[in-house]
Amino acid sequence: KMQHEKMTLEKICELGLVFSGGEGDAGGDAGNAGDAGNAGNAGNAGAEAGPFDSFENKEVGDWAKGKGFKGIEEVTTSYKNLEAKIGTKIDPPSDDWGDEQWKGFGEKTRPKSKEAYLLTIPEGMEDKIDKELIESIKDNAFKMGVPAKFLIEPLNAFLQKQADNNKAVEAKANEFIEADNKQLKEDWGEKYDEKSEFSKRGWEAVGKNVGTEEKALQEFLKAIGYDTHPIMKKIGAYIGKLHADATPAGGGDPVVKGDPLNVDNDETIIDYSTVQN
Repeated sequence: KMQHEKMTLEKICELGLVFSGGEGDAGGDAGNAGDAGNAGNAGNAGAEAGPFDSFENKEVGDWAKGKGFKGIEEVTTSYKNLEAKIGTKIDPPSDDWGDEQWKGFGEKTRPKSKEAYLLTIPEGMEDKIDKELIESIKDNAFKMGVPAKFLIEPLNAFLQKQADNNKAVEAKANEFIEADNKQLKEDWGEKYDEKSEFSKRGWEAVGKNVGTEEKALQEFLKAIGYDTHPIMKKIGAYIGKLHADATPAGGGDPVVKGDPLNVDNDETIIDYSTVQN
């Protein structure tokens, strides 16, 4: 019976050594695999390590003694815990994996739903990101079993980079607009405010003459930058002049017959003749 017990103990220790990767391997340390914490009394193991000294395989015996095991019960308990741990282990992916291996990997790492892929949309990017593209990426990631953290971090970094690039482009564009506006102020001089108002009225006339509703008109004017972009101001001022030339004395709707500039209009309400293009 003792001989059988010794052989069983040695066999278990051999398995423990294999799974742990050798003596002193912290990554697969069978002694730490579960609740075999009492094996830490290695300082007392020397006097009680007789069973391991009789092993035919000295390496296995030395490994068991090094772990501080006192007998078959501790070794068996440790091995049981190690088995449980190995049963939940996820092998690292490999480039030579087949479809079935990738499928098995995805089943272990896939989140419960693709809603786990929570992204942080940078401020100002809500209407600028390609939502269909993002959803397609999520769908494929979920299908492949990509862990949420593995997708969230790179996608958030990508969106933030997009936001930073957009801000840089907008800042550069604003620099050009400010420079052009500065030049326009110099060109129009003391008439700048007056001509800017003419420009606004010119664009409003365009919107009203094509039947644009007030709200839509304001959105249109804002979109074209009528009051910020110097080119839009120049065009608007020109339109304002044409509109004034076609406006009969006393007000009312413009009387446009052919080219507004050909309409006889000596008594315009507002003199737009000062508007230079």
